Amino acid sequence: MLSQIRQRVAAFPSLALALVSLSLGLAPAGDRAQGPGTAPAIGTRVVIQPGAVLKVGDRVVDRGKAHHVYTVERVNGTWVWLISGTLSGWARAADVVPFDQAIDLYTAAIKRDPKAAWAFYNRGVIHSDHQHHDPAIADFDEAIRLNPQFPLAFITRGNCRLARKEYDKAIADYTKAVDLSPEDTLARLNRGIAFQASKDYDKAIADYDEAIRLGLKTAPIYNNRGHCRELKGDVNGAIADYTEALQINPRYVLALVNRGNARQSKGEYEGAVADYDEAIRIDPRSPWGYAGLALLRATCPEARFRDGKKAVDLAIHACDLGGANNPYLEEVRAAAHAEAGEFDKAVEWQTRAIDGASAVPGANVEGDRERLKLYREKKAFRKDRGTKIGT
Repeated sequence: MLSQIRQRVAAFPSLALALVSLSLGLAPAGDRAQGPGTAPAIGTRVVIQPGAVLKVGDRVVDRGKAHHVYTVERVNGTWVWLISGTLSGWARAADVVPFDQAIDLYTAAIKRDPKAAWAFYNRGVIHSDHQHHDPAIADFDEAIRLNPQFPLAFITRGNCRLARKEYDKAIADYTKAVDLSPEDTLARLNRGIAFQASKDYDKAIADYDEAIRLGLKTAPIYNNRGHCRELKGDVNGAIADYTEALQINPRYVLALVNRGNARQSKGEYEGAVADYDEAIRIDPRSPWGYAGLALLRATCPEARFRDGKKAVDLAIHACDLGGANNPYLEEVRAAAHAEAGEFDKAVEWQTRAIDGASAVPGANVEGDRERLKLYREKKAFRKDRGTKIGT
């Protein structure tokens, strides 16, 4: 069960990966309202009003036809420097609207033109960003009804359905987007995530392969493909993908932790320790590097790597950082207490882990109960070389 829970917490960088290209749709150049001109504060998320432009010098970066959600990075009088991913430039303060106020902007546009698919889509994007999936889906439904050839509407509706774990519906939306725009890497990436979430790893890998072939060579996509490969038993392929992700972004903590887990499953304990240590160094506020290292220090079959006291310290810190009621972190803590000879605490934390894991649909807690039995018999858990953690 340890491996199953780890898959749930580490398989995906977050749903934000599916929303990484969160953008607002086509707006007619004439459908523009003037703002008051007061520059928003640095760090504010904004959208550009329909018909406005984003510029760098005389070069127009965004003509208001495919608006994005921007962040204000600098203010210079009545001009603001906006950034969204790799896109950045200057816009007039009068031409931007704080993201939280954008629903009113698009609702007004819908009242002016009830057939404006772009306005329904944009309002749906705002609802989606606030995790208000029902009104978001309703807006995407209407945008698609008004414009059935709207790939982004299918993609973003799919994102909402993915967030609600409606995997079949999400896959159907992404597939429609792929049909409409075969070289859209976002549609293939998100469909890969949906296939991965539904445990169809072969199809997920196929989508990641195609997205990479089309040019989407990012650290998260290699990390995701690596995790699919690991779950299929191709540990060497997984390590290669995690390594590729880290070549693109050496500070990508999730890939470090995942590579450490894969190395641990191969018995490459020194490499695993190095990966966990580096993950902790890069992001000392993330629990996963501490948890991976704690588990290795508690369960490694090679005695020279085990240290019950260090395992407990690491596991407690991971639990503190990860918040209450995380079954994976609780199970790691139980294993650490067992290695330290604190079997009453091991039983307590393993029981809590089982209770939490049992609430997850489809969870198999048989392995968890076997380890609980070990701890009651005052025995520590050992992971055999070459097997997945928790099996």
